[in-house]
Amino acid sequence: MTDFETQCNRCPDKIWMAQDAGGAWHPMDLADHAKPHAHNTGNSPKFESEGKLVSQAETRVREIIREESALPVEIVAPMDIDRLAEAFKKFEDFKKRLLTEDDSVKIGNKLFLKKSAWRKWALACSVSDEIRSEERVPAEGRDAKDSFMYRITVRAYHIPTGRSSTGVAVASSSEKTKWAHEEHDVFSLCHTRAKSRAISDLVGGGEVSAEEMQVE
Repeated sequence: MTDFETQCNRCPDKIWMAQDAGGAWHPMDLADHAKPHAHNTGNSPKFESEGKLVSQAETRVREIIREESALPVEIVAPMDIDRLAEAFKKFEDFKKRLLTEDDSVKIGNKLFLKKSAWRKWALACSVSDEIRSEERVPAEGRDAKDSFMYRITVRAYHIPTGRSSTGVAVASSSEKTKWAHEEHDVFSLCHTRAKSRAISDLVGGGEVSAEEMQVE
């Protein structure tokens, strides 16, 4: 449909109805088709250099494209390398100077930190923790293999920076043939694994704890 002359429905004036590139109609002045009529209550149209009508919606889309094109390209970069190296060095110094033989266990040819070591490191870094969820499977009794397990999620967090990390662990009664206090011990082992994992991921470079490698 082409532009056309018609009667204004709000006054006796003759008007020119012009369609913009988006298909919207605009009442324009009959003598000057580029000038909106006095009773043009809709979006005021805009014109390109060659006189083509452009709707406000189309204009806004073009503005958004220009804005996004002008945004600088940002690449996620690590913190200062020297500070990062110093942080890891402090962790290694901590293991050498503040931990005792009782804080680690040798499995194969490698030393793994026990829960006591991770608690000391959490204290040194002002890290707190909380249990986010716990689940016993099955909820009561034992399964078909005459065992049960716990699944626990622990969140470790550092209030000054707002950083946090979540550790998830599982422990089963089938991991040992004999427990001193089975129900409590399986839960405690699972909690220890989840807590150490959360602390390790937050401030220990993701090291695997001794409890993840063997049963206490």
